[in-house]
Amino acid sequence: GKSNLKTSGADGGPTQGVELLLGVAALAGNNLMFKKERELVEPRKKRGRRPTPGMTPEERRTHRLMKNRRTAELSRQRKLEQTKSLQGENESLKKEVGELKAKLSLLQSRMQAYADRATTTPRTVKIEDGIVDMQRN
Repeated sequence: GKSNLKTSGADGGPTQGVELLLGVAALAGNNLMFKKERELVEPRKKRGRRPTPGMTPEERRTHRLMKNRRTAELSRQRKLEQTKSLQGENESLKKEVGELKAKLSLLQSRMQAYADRATTTPRTVKIEDGIVDMQRN
């Protein structure tokens, strides 16, 4: 039927009805849960390991250890492959850095040669009708 519990006060906030519902859950020993419609339902089953029928505890332990060993081996292989990949990338980048340093050195020497030539070349300046004409001899 219709519940006589108030779920909101004059200000629109929760009131004693919600507190009462929480109290009922506490009184029930937390073995029951509420749905949105405020009906009581059984709690969900907890997640965890599924039972392994037909296996003794020692067999389960052995099975788990073997599985862990396989997983650990795969993890080591992935780590080794990643390390090799990073080493290859590192070598490639070192090679590129060397090439770029050589190119920079060449460009700097060319720039210095142009600067030296510009300062040692005599220039004559003619001014005719407001036009500046620079000539190198």
